[in-house]
Amino acid sequence: MKNRLVIFVILIVLSAGGFFVFRNIMSGKKSGSGSQAGIVEVKRGNISISVNLSAVIKPINVVEIKSGSRGKILRMPVEKGDFLEEGALVAEIENTFAKHAQEQALADLDAAKTELGKIKTEIETEKNRNQRLLKTAEDNLGRAKLELKKAIEKEKMKEALKKDNIATESELIKQEVDLRFAINEIQEKINKLNKKGPVPNKELGPLKARLESVTSEYNLVLEYLELTKKPIVEEKIDAEKFGIKQAEVELAKAKEKIKKQESREKSVIAAESEVSKKQEALKIAEDNLKGTVITAPVSGAVLRKNIEEGGVLLPEMLADTAGYTIASMANLENVYINANVAEKNAGGIKTGQSVKIIADIFPENVFTGRITKIMPKKVAIKKIKISEITVEIKNSKALLLPEMKMDLQMIIKERKNVLFVPNDVIINADNKKKVFVAREGKPVEREIKTGISNRDFTEIISGLEEGEIISRPGKAAKKEMSR
Repeated sequence: MKNRLVIFVILIVLSAGGFFVFRNIMSGKKSGSGSQAGIVEVKRGNISISVNLSAVIKPINVVEIKSGSRGKILRMPVEKGDFLEEGALVAEIENTFAKHAQEQALADLDAAKTELGKIKTEIETEKNRNQRLLKTAEDNLGRAKLELKKAIEKEKMKEALKKDNIATESELIKQEVDLRFAINEIQEKINKLNKKGPVPNKELGPLKARLESVTSEYNLVLEYLELTKKPIVEEKIDAEKFGIKQAEVELAKAKEKIKKQESREKSVIAAESEVSKKQEALKIAEDNLKGTVITAPVSGAVLRKNIEEGGVLLPEMLADTAGYTIASMANLENVYINANVAEKNAGGIKTGQSVKIIADIFPENVFTGRITKIMPKKVAIKKIKISEITVEIKNSKALLLPEMKMDLQMIIKERKNVLFVPNDVIINADNKKKVFVAREGKPVEREIKTGISNRDFTEIISGLEEGEIISRPGKAAKKEMSR
């Protein structure tokens, strides 16, 4: 259909008189009778501007239904154009291959988990062993250093004995005996005092102090005596130093083993990564198994079928990781159209504007829409510059189906319950709009403000009231007012 701006009026008049007036106006034009043809009454109703379009319904939300399972299509009870509720059966595929793949993926995952557990156990065992080796090496080194320190101290004491000529071995033995006897004697005195009952500290204190002093002297004599009996030589010190070196070597080995063990822990990361891969493979296999029963992901219409019942999905058809598209469907809550509009008529519309749509095949339904795009075309049609508009339409009842071709009436402007008059009663004079209002049988000029206009009627914003009578000006009056 040729696109042209068609201006129409939907009159919703509050009383039957509205239709009567409209009928009188139209019949007056035809009959040419004097009073009825020359006057009209200001009435209230609806006025709108629309554009007629021819377009094809397109879906907005197209969903591809894919299968990742190979095998024969056992059932596919859908055809192009069918309307499906969400969850309805689309196709059932033989599941032999999918089930085998799922079982293999599960076995691979179990094997990967077993290997990961084995590696972790080995590493933990090795870690504990190396920690023990490290602790032993550290303890051995500590003991070796302590023994060396003792040996050096004894060597120094020996040298001091030689230098100071403190006593001979026999003299030290006699001192050891005397001191031991003195200790026993003091201890006996303390015990006797304690048996008598509570002992004042002034009596017991000196005895304890004496005991402590004698005991200290006794221990020193024992050390001197030990030095005289078993003299420490330089070979002993050298042996202790060698022991320290051995302990240090063992400690270094233990630390190296721990370092290697830490680097081996990277194998845990690799094993965990392998487990993750197997888990993903199992998920895909399980999804494919579930995918042998394919249902509608949304409520909508089937747009296309790519395979029929009894057909076979081959491996090469599943090369795409997303699977093979067996059908496509669309959610029909929203649809859209692309239509051509003459640029001179497109001036009254803009992107984002809300519109109303009336389809010729559903005249009783009014659809709401929104203009989402206006693009001028490079090629004119019959020398008329054309713009292509895109209109998104709400289709909650799913009446508008994809690929439907229809004529549409797009209401771009609408005013409800407004005053209006026929266009031919309005005169433009001095850049103002005026009408002749009947007063006592005579036409009186009055300035008015107007709103939207269509081919037949104009909205009155101010200057007139409902029920007033307007005279149609003759040619002479029009000429006089336009001067």
